[in-house]
Amino acid sequence: MCKQKSDWFIAAQTGNLEYMKKNIQKNIQTYDRRESDFEAEIFNGFSALHYACFNRYIDLVKLLLPFESTLETKQQVGIDAPGFCMSGKLRVPPGLNCLQLSVLAGNVQIIELIMNYLKAEPDVYSVFVNSCTPYPQFSVFSICAMCGFDACIDIMLNSQFVQEVMIDYADDCAPLFTATAFGKLKSLQALSQLQQNSLHTKYIDRMLLKRDSNNMTPIDLAKEPKDPKRFKITDEEHNLIIETVIKMSKEAFERVKRSCDVNLKQIGISYLQSQTEDEVFQE
Repeated sequence: MCKQKSDWFIAAQTGNLEYMKKNIQKNIQTYDRRESDFEAEIFNGFSALHYACFNRYIDLVKLLLPFESTLETKQQVGIDAPGFCMSGKLRVPPGLNCLQLSVLAGNVQIIELIMNYLKAEPDVYSVFVNSCTPYPQFSVFSICAMCGFDACIDIMLNSQFVQEVMIDYADDCAPLFTATAFGKLKSLQALSQLQQNSLHTKYIDRMLLKRDSNNMTPIDLAKEPKDPKRFKITDEEHNLIIETVIKMSKEAFERVKRSCDVNLKQIGISYLQSQTEDEVFQE
């Protein structure tokens, strides 16, 4: 039985569609129990669908999606994530679903396939929203913000996944912080769009008026140089990132100043940390 399961996951890794079709009924909804090997891309706790999404086998995803769509990974693993960066491993927690893995893999066709499936399966949709809650920095919304390509922006502005902007993110892990730190201009533009929507304004504002564990504001992070080996960002894009974050931060601070809420005013005071507005918002 163990060998049969290994063969099943090897087939998922290598895209062996015929084997998967023949053996699907006795192997669906099982998890790989082999020891993780990052170099061989063997991941303990992956399902066949997770391998199909990670390796970008769209025909396998079509086959497995109706059977394994709600399965989540079981172990922390280190993976290549071309949807996020051009080089280096990304350590991800347990609890990722097929959509999150597809975004990290950067495969637009599979992302679109899964999103269309979710629209036809509202019960599954509800499982995906606010998934990975013990690790909110890896919510669907947050992963999309830190990847930042066009398909991610569509998900961030999706009426279901936009609800995840309301998650209580730790400062360093807030989508705005990660999008800024990793130079994701399109994600910041999407967050700016959400900031103009009264349903989401306060959540974006609070992300903007916080400091991370190194006492840095989003403006500080925006001004930092970005690693060209990992993130392909032009000087023009970097300047636009800085301009966007400063504009958003100014708008958030002005709202806090006008607010009658004592707690919000305290957020503004803590944000400035004895600096003047001109010092904080200088371009």
